[in-house]
Amino acid sequence: MAAARSAATSPKISALLAGYSLVTTLMMLQQRIKPNCQLVCEPCPALPLFDPSCEEEVDAARQQVLAEAAAPKPNQILLPAVDMLSVLGPERALVGISPSASQPYACALPLKKTLQNSTNEVLQDMQATIKTDLVQLLEGVMSKPVDPARTILQNLRGPATFVNHPVFLVAREAVAEYMARRVLLADGTARCCAAKGKVLTPRELMAAIGEERCGVNCMGYVSGRLMLKSINDLADAAVQRGWCSEPPSYNQGYLNDVVQNRMHSSYKDWFNVRTTAEDTIVFAYQMLAERHMLFKHQRWLGAACLQNPFDAWSIQDIIFTVKPQLIIETGSANGGSALLWASLLQATGVSGKVITIDVEDPALKGHSESGLANPWDNPLWKQFVTFVHGSSTNASVVAKAKQATVNAERVLVLLDSSRAADDVAAEAELYCPLATPGSYCIVQGTKLGRLSSDNPFAGVQHFLLKHPDFSIDRSRELYLLTDHPRGYLKRNG
Repeated sequence: MAAARSAATSPKISALLAGYSLVTTLMMLQQRIKPNCQLVCEPCPALPLFDPSCEEEVDAARQQVLAEAAAPKPNQILLPAVDMLSVLGPERALVGISPSASQPYACALPLKKTLQNSTNEVLQDMQATIKTDLVQLLEGVMSKPVDPARTILQNLRGPATFVNHPVFLVAREAVAEYMARRVLLADGTARCCAAKGKVLTPRELMAAIGEERCGVNCMGYVSGRLMLKSINDLADAAVQRGWCSEPPSYNQGYLNDVVQNRMHSSYKDWFNVRTTAEDTIVFAYQMLAERHMLFKHQRWLGAACLQNPFDAWSIQDIIFTVKPQLIIETGSANGGSALLWASLLQATGVSGKVITIDVEDPALKGHSESGLANPWDNPLWKQFVTFVHGSSTNASVVAKAKQATVNAERVLVLLDSSRAADDVAAEAELYCPLATPGSYCIVQGTKLGRLSSDNPFAGVQHFLLKHPDFSIDRSRELYLLTDHPRGYLKRNG
C-alpha cells in the first residue's frame, strides 16, 4: 500500500541526502526543500523511491550549503574544496581506489551451479525473469522506461550522471536487495532472508520474501564493477557467472564511506601528524596515489620495485643502523624489493643474505613492463638473494627461514604477502619473533586499515596483544605519508 510523506520530515530522504554531498548539512538542506516533494514507499521490498521532480530543489539546496560551508570564518584560511568524486572517477568511487583496497565482502555462486535439478531451459527462463524483474524494479525507481542493454547510470540520465546521484543510490539499494534474495549456497539452500537454510525450487526462489534490507544485511551491495555494467550483465551474473559484493556499510558507495567514516578526528593519529587538517591532506594524497597505482611505476636499478619511496628510504636507514646479517621477506612480487635490500646490504658492507618467500616465482609475476630489467639477472641477486618457493605459513618454508637465522646475529623481517587480517596475524606469529632485539618486524600495507574492511593492521593489533616485547616505532614514519602506518614493529632490547 503506497504512502506519501514530506521530504522535510522523512528519515529516509534524509539518509539519501546525506550521501548526495560529502559536506551536506541535513538540517540546512531540509529547510530548503519545498514541502510538496514526496517520497513514495512500495511493499516488498519496502524501498524509498525518489521523486525526480525534486531534483532541482535538492541540487539548489546542495549548492547553497556547499557555498556556506566553503565560506571562511575569521580564524580560518581554507584551501579550495577538492571534489574527490571527480578525482577518483565513478568506478573508483564505487569499487575502491585500488585493487588492494577493494576486497570482496561476500561472493555468490551462479545459479547454474547451485539450483538443484536445473536444466538449461530452466536457467534461461530464470535469467529472462531476473532481467524483467530488474527492469521493472528500476523503472519504478526512476519513473521512466529502462533499457536492459544499458547501465543504470545511462538509463538514469546519460553517461555523465554521477554515482552520488540520489536516484542511483536508491536503485543500487534495490538491485542489491533483489540479487541477495536470490543467492543459493553450494548445497542449494538459500543464503539470506526468510528462506535461509531451505532448499528452494525456481518458483520459490523468485518469490523470496523477508524483512526490509535482509538481503543487503546478508550479502552487502553488488560490487561497484558490476553495478556499472548493463542490466543484462546483472542478470547474467546472477545465473551464469556469479558475483561479489561490498560491505553493507557502503550504503553510499566506497568513496562516501571512506570520506564520511574515515576522515575525521578519530583518525587524527593514523599518520604521524599533529592535527586533523594535516591528516586530511596526507590521506587525500594517499588516495590519489592509490588511484594512479604509483607503486607500480617505481624502479630500482632498472627493475620494477613495488615500494613506497618514502618507506624505502626509512627501511634503508634501518638496514644501515641495524646492519642485519639476514633479511627475511615474505611476498616477493617480481623480486624488485629483494634486489633493493641486497644492494643496500652491499652498500653498508654487511656480509648478509636476503631470503624472499612467495607462492609464485618472481619470473612469473608479470609486474615488469617491456624493457625493464629482471631483478634475478642482476649479479647482486646471485650474491645476496635466495628465493624460497611456497606459502610463508607452510611448515617446511618456516623451517628454512628459521634455519637461516642460526648463524645470523642480527635479523630484519619484512612481511608483505597477504593483506587479510587473519593471514597477517598468523604470519607475524611465525616470523616476527625471528627479528632480533633492536631490529624490526615491518608489517607492510597497514595503510589498508583505513581503506579496506579486511586489512593487515588488524593482524598487527592481534600480534601486539600477545607480544609485549614488540612496540610500534613511529619515528620510522619520517615523511608523514607511509604505506605502513604503525607497521614498524621494533623488538625491544
